[in-house]
Amino acid sequence: MLDKLALEAPEQEEEYEFFDFERDDKEEDFKEVYTSVADDGTYVITGKQLRKIFDSTNFNDSGSLRYLYKYIEKKGALEELKEMGLEEGDTIRIFDYEFEYFEEY
Repeated sequence: MLDKLALEAPEQEEEYEFFDFERDDKEEDFKEVYTSVADDGTYVITGKQLRKIFDSTNFNDSGSLRYLYKYIEKKGALEELKEMGLEEGDTIRIFDYEFEYFEEY
């Protein structure tokens, strides 16, 4: 009898993680994009939704980078940075990613 019990281990239930896709939208500032100038002169862009888009960006794919750029542009972040003094060749930081800004031709 003990041998039979040892062989028949109880089945473990699978654990599921449920994601509330609307949860983030309920946060008042979720879609806001914030701009600032760091002490070292680097222009900084942050935001909660921007973080999600940034984390899903494939930096080896031009289409993915274009999507990130268009999002930043649509939110008005580039225009705000220009009003703060952003010029060609200045550094922009988005979380841990830095790049030089150049106007498109």
